[in-house]
Amino acid sequence: MRNIKGICILITMLSSLIGYGQPEEFTLTLDGACRLAKSNSLSVFINKNNFLSSYWEYRTYKADFLPELSLKSNLISYKNANYLRYNSVTKSESYVHTQNLNSDVSLSIRQNVGLTGGSIFLESSLDRNQNLGDQEYIQYASRPYRIGYSQKLFGYNRLKWSRLLEPKKYEKAKREYLSNLENVYITTCNYFFNYALAEKNRGNAKYNYDQTNTMVQIAHKRFKIGTIEKDELLQLELQLNNQSIALKEWQVRVRKSKVQFLSFLRLPQDTEVKVLLPSVDSIRIEESDALTQARRSNVLMIQNELTLLNDQSNVARVKSEHRFQANLNLSYGINKVDGSYDYKSKVPLNGSIPNVYQPKFDDYQDFGVSLKIPLLDWGRRRGRVEMAKSRQEVNRIKVEQSQIDFEQNVLTTVMEFNLQYDKVKASQRSQELAEDGYEVTTKRFRNGNIDVLQLNSAQRDRSSAMIKVIQSKYNYWKSYFTVRKLTLYDFKSDVELSEDFDELVKNL
Repeated sequence: MRNIKGICILITMLSSLIGYGQPEEFTLTLDGACRLAKSNSLSVFINKNNFLSSYWEYRTYKADFLPELSLKSNLISYKNANYLRYNSVTKSESYVHTQNLNSDVSLSIRQNVGLTGGSIFLESSLDRNQNLGDQEYIQYASRPYRIGYSQKLFGYNRLKWSRLLEPKKYEKAKREYLSNLENVYITTCNYFFNYALAEKNRGNAKYNYDQTNTMVQIAHKRFKIGTIEKDELLQLELQLNNQSIALKEWQVRVRKSKVQFLSFLRLPQDTEVKVLLPSVDSIRIEESDALTQARRSNVLMIQNELTLLNDQSNVARVKSEHRFQANLNLSYGINKVDGSYDYKSKVPLNGSIPNVYQPKFDDYQDFGVSLKIPLLDWGRRRGRVEMAKSRQEVNRIKVEQSQIDFEQNVLTTVMEFNLQYDKVKASQRSQELAEDGYEVTTKRFRNGNIDVLQLNSAQRDRSSAMIKVIQSKYNYWKSYFTVRKLTLYDFKSDVELSEDFDELVKNL
């Protein structure tokens, strides 16, 4: 694409003039239309926000491997009820009326361990218990520190698989953004050339109408002197009437294509825009180069990798569920309690916070291993494993086939693009010949050397040749953007397509 000078100035001019209710008329190139689409179109807005969603998903994944600091507190808890308690004196259980006020606070930091799938934590806590009623006293219990570790043994390591999957998902999101941006350019190309074709057809219809009107006047003079038959004159008048209708129809089509074009670019509907057809460059893309770039950068490649990895992850998860499950929990720390009730002297000994943080501390130790062993499930777990393996094999075959189809599509698209330049030049040459032929034909008709049929044929050839020039340029640029989409590579500038994603996120 060629750069358009002053596109930002252009947008500013449009904005200022719209503010005064005055429609602005300007000439727009294909490159300028693509720039406007990238900054204004709804499709790009949706594309950016889809990427933003993937970005935050990736940030969430990275946060799983960062320390998590949390503060937890039970601000107040009041209980006044009868509870069943064991009496060590009478060696029996009996209901005891309990009335207390509790509160606690803890500060912890937790770190996931990707290698094992477990987590290590460090915690400090303080509890307060105030017994109410006849024997009222206050207790404090502290755990200045408690360090521990917990994980599933021989189970599915979610962190391990997320390390394999999430970076690829984020890379896929980047490639999808670039690929969807090329889709926006292709759509812009469609609207741009649809409007250009409608304009050219309207211009042809106006030109043909004016030319035929002149030929009708000449035909009337020739009919009077007997050099043309009545049926030829009527045929010209019929053609003039049809061309009048065609001109009105193309005026409506121009309006429709213009409205669609401006709506896509999100420009005011009263904007007067003229499109300037782009030229074409003689670029030949080597099929092997395009295939290499496509294998390296296309979204399908990383999607296939994700499909295979997801299947491997799913099989690993189902297999771990098929086996016995074990959980390991261990922790070590220190703790201390202060505060009690002296039943002999019937004096409450209230605890205090400073006391529970002064030596001597008691050891705090916690260790546990839990098991869950499937004994009889009537083949349900085995069936899940076999289904997961079957899906994995089916997806592997699908990936192989999609790879073959994709590579063939790349080669075919590149071959088609390499033909487009010659087609454009051939259509331009055909236009020159058709215009020269029509000019000669009109002169011969004025001189009475040819009939109406030959004149009409020359006029149709001229109109068709002019339209084919625009269509061939459209095919060239659509094919070019399609190659860019498949390879995420700009072969004109010889650079990979890229975007400043950090800046993109900041601006959203």
